[in-house]
Amino acid sequence: MGPNKKVEYMCSYCGTKQIKPATAGRPLPGSCRAKAKSKDGKMKPHSWVKNRVIG
Repeated sequence: MGPNKKVEYMCSYCGTKQIKPATAGRPLPGSCRAKAKSKDGKMKPHSWVKNRVIG
């Protein structure tokens, strides 16, 4: 990928989007509000998928 290409990542559960440089990799997991909480009450992480390549 070229030096100025960006990748838009989207959470497959809640639809949150983040744009990052192509060389940076996936975003940090964070907390997804759409997923059910775990048994101990903690929020589960986003499930990032590549939505589109920009540039």
